[in-house]
Amino acid sequence: MTGSKQFIRSMTLSTKRLSKEALKFDKKNKEYKFYHRTLREMWNLIGNNGILLNPIRYSVKAQKIFTTSKLRKLDFQSLSELNWDEWRKLKEQDEFSLLNDLMWEHAYTRSDFASDAIEIVRYGKNVNDKLGELIKKHQIIWITREENKCLTKHGYKSHRPNGWESAYEECEIELV
Repeated sequence: MTGSKQFIRSMTLSTKRLSKEALKFDKKNKEYKFYHRTLREMWNLIGNNGILLNPIRYSVKAQKIFTTSKLRKLDFQSLSELNWDEWRKLKEQDEFSLLNDLMWEHAYTRSDFASDAIEIVRYGKNVNDKLGELIKKHQIIWITREENKCLTKHGYKSHRPNGWESAYEECEIELV
């Protein structure tokens, strides 16, 4: 399922409402943290529930794992066809254990999404348009555990201040 205009509008309104609530509290307050966490989880659930705002992408190294994993026997032609639920089920099977070396990555991180959404609402100009554009940044990318460790090592687990493309470049993660 892809994200429709109606879905993006609903997400925009939900994000705006949660962000407004967060702004009623100081960042150190537990209520602020609750709203920030709720925004992060909402972001996480978009791709995990099969709603894709952009096509799934994958790294060259992740594709090599996919190619040797025997998934082609199941009519998967590329990693872009493998979703979160299928991956979780298949990786438990001995025949597909190589899939444990793959990571389902939200390139634009959950934490960056939540923080950016709250800041957009805080400054209040063209909020709906800006939140809609922010939501359209949702991107799932299959990477390897090794590539994920590199992102974490360089401080990009939760925040990518110069964008995910820059973080990937620094970690030499090449996309197909």
